[in-house]
Amino acid sequence: MLSGYCVRMAIRRDIEGRETARSGTRRRRSMAGFLASAIVKLCAIPIVAASVSVSLYIRTSPYRPTEALIHLVAMAGCPAAAAIGIPEAREGEPGYHARNDPDGDGVACGAARGDPLPGATVRDSTRQVGGAKFVRPKPAGGG
Repeated sequence: MLSGYCVRMAIRRDIEGRETARSGTRRRRSMAGFLASAIVKLCAIPIVAASVSVSLYIRTSPYRPTEALIHLVAMAGCPAAAAIGIPEAREGEPGYHARNDPDGDGVACGAARGDPLPGATVRDSTRQVGGAKFVRPKPAGGG
């Protein structure tokens, strides 16, 4: 009798051990799924933010949607503007940004022509590409 009881208890322990191992495996699998899901969601945040930003810019821009997108791409610089087919842009047109107009003649990403456009205000000749908003002041000693 005692041996029958011992056998039943051994079988019960074996079954309980298997169930515990299964639940541990399930727990590990669910944790791995949770981590993968969290990583995917974290990686999606910048994509969603960029999409929303571009959408808002296109909707609130004074240009038509295609022109607004061209204007946005040209904001990245002259190589980006040339890549989408805008070799130069005049002041007031989509794609014109003052920082892309190094000589201040009213033509962004264009070769210096010497003559400014009619009605364009010629800016300081010491202007540099990049259009930094904050420039170091010149020393008071005239140097």
